[in-house]
Amino acid sequence: LQQILGQLGDTLGRRNLDLLLARHPHLWQRAWAIQQLAGRGTDSLAGAALAGAARGADYFLTRAEAAEALTGFPSSVALPALDSAARDSSAQVREAAVAAAGQLGGTAAVATVRRAWQADSSDQVRAAALVALARLNAPEARTAILAGLRTPSYRDAIQNAAITLAVHRADPDLV
Repeated sequence: LQQILGQLGDTLGRRNLDLLLARHPHLWQRAWAIQQLAGRGTDSLAGAALAGAARGADYFLTRAEAAEALTGFPSSVALPALDSAARDSSAQVREAAVAAAGQLGGTAAVATVRRAWQADSSDQVRAAALVALARLNAPEARTAILAGLRTPSYRDAIQNAAITLAVHRADPDLV
């Protein structure tokens, strides 16, 4: 009976977190709910709640925080939502989604990151994509770093990322 009551409490707690994440008018409460759900990487319903928030929460920072939190979930749950978030209207959401995809890895993550590197309109997103390509050890990472070294951007975001990557890679020719 205690086990059943414990499971019921977990389910009700998760549902309350889901509702809090979806509807609470105070954004800090949503951020708290994201933190709580992020710690439940094996809970498919928690992953679904975060994926839904990353795709369509009404506030861009909620979408970005949810995208970051998805790194603790299986790729099958996280990557479809991150791919969608990587196309968001907010550059901060796209940046968070690309960075999260770079942490998860896999073929789908490489495709999402590659698309951001090649075509995103934000220099910050492209810099995050460059870092993610290197982290994923994508076949084109070295070529991307060389291109990043030659790419001027606002506040030198892309070149700074490329310089950092060049210094940290075990490739003396890049330095």
